[in-house]
Amino acid sequence: MPLSATPALDPPAEALTYLAPVESEITQNVLQTPTQSNPSASVGPPGPAASQIPAVAPTAVVESGPLFADRSFVTAPASGAGVSGGPLWPAEPPTVGLPISPTSPPAHKARRRVAMMTLAVMLIVAVAVAGFFFGRSVVSSELATTPIAAAPTSEAPTTTVEAASPPATSVAVPAVPPVNDIALPVLPGEDAEEPVAAVARAVAPAVVLIQNELGQGSGIIYDAEGLILTNAHVVGQFTKVQVTLASGVRVPGEVLGADPLTDVAVVRIDTDFEFGVAVLAPESSVEVGQLAVAIGSPFGLQQTVTSGIVSAKGRVLENLIEDGRLSVVSMIQTDASINPGNSGGALADRQGRVIGMNTSIRTDGSGGNIGVGFAVPSDTAKLIADRIIAGQPLEQGFLGINGGTPAIGEPGVVVGEVTVGSGADIAGLLSGDLIVGFNGDRIKSMSDLAAAVRLQSPEATVTVEFVREGQNMLVEVTLGLLNGQ
Repeated sequence: MPLSATPALDPPAEALTYLAPVESEITQNVLQTPTQSNPSASVGPPGPAASQIPAVAPTAVVESGPLFADRSFVTAPASGAGVSGGPLWPAEPPTVGLPISPTSPPAHKARRRVAMMTLAVMLIVAVAVAGFFFGRSVVSSELATTPIAAAPTSEAPTTTVEAASPPATSVAVPAVPPVNDIALPVLPGEDAEEPVAAVARAVAPAVVLIQNELGQGSGIIYDAEGLILTNAHVVGQFTKVQVTLASGVRVPGEVLGADPLTDVAVVRIDTDFEFGVAVLAPESSVEVGQLAVAIGSPFGLQQTVTSGIVSAKGRVLENLIEDGRLSVVSMIQTDASINPGNSGGALADRQGRVIGMNTSIRTDGSGGNIGVGFAVPSDTAKLIADRIIAGQPLEQGFLGINGGTPAIGEPGVVVGEVTVGSGADIAGLLSGDLIVGFNGDRIKSMSDLAAAVRLQSPEATVTVEFVREGQNMLVEVTLGLLNGQ
């Protein structure tokens, strides 16, 4: 640590001299020979008188000097005493520790330090070079044993991964026939890298944009005769609409009919134009968690494709329609993005079959998609469409009971009251019976039963499974007319 020297006389304030730091190996009692003298702060044996020394301009010079552990022998002259011809310490200063010659550190130590530094640098360089070549050898080895997108050859090792385009064969589908008589599309195999793109190529040619004077939506061509499935709320009260095909060609469309209670309508176009025809899959082929691809025209953006999964099936929605009647429909739930304008569009599976017609979304006031969308199952839509085309009445069936879902215990519907003269009354259903099945389908709640019954036409004969006093029983019931009893 630098120390300021004690002034030997009263020179000007700026004539102070500072001692340089001592080398690390010299810690105490080292006397360095100054390289430049200053008459006002001399460190060394007595010399000639101050009057014989030429005047030198006072300068601040950094010098090396001794560092003493014992400074008791240093004396400072009194202020104004003038120039002292004597030394500031005894002629032979005391020695503390080992006496060390006032010379620079031996040269061999400096050379040793340089040699050690050189050796360290060489070691670092050697390690870096070795790591570089080792890394290259590892990468080269990996590339050699795992070729990517390389055509297989006869000389290739047995561990070589063969890169080949997806086979142009149809994916294995469940043994469930389609709802309509349309040949299944040919899609890439299960290992295809872009299944959504493959589904879009198969289904999109059958999806159209439907517009009227008040709004717009989507539709699905499901018959080669130019028949289009869409939602009743898309066509509204209009009998004529404009249909834009996937090719961009605009053609007139005729509304054949609509059922507001199931939100299904049918539109027909001329067959002089080229269009695709979708394959409709029944709800029994749908599995929760499977791929779901939505295609439609949200906000008028035709041929928009989004994807997600089937979140649930048999999700019953109850809504009041414009005339005050209650609509109860079992739906497929999906998280594929559905927005205004997607109504009437397709919800397809991985095999390129349409499993549902996108109908509604839950927004909770946000006005946009939050990942909860609903589609009318394809077989439900086709059932209603066939009635519309055949000119059959669209009234819904009536079982003749009221009840509720059990608070605890097995799921089903506990019969509360039976309407006198109804089909349930004639079949022998009683209050307290637990209905657990309808036409072979499992019934878990009153909503399930209501949706299943209303999908049937009046005068239809159905089977009802119920439990009475621990015994499972099955009866046939002829349905009446809803709101007609």
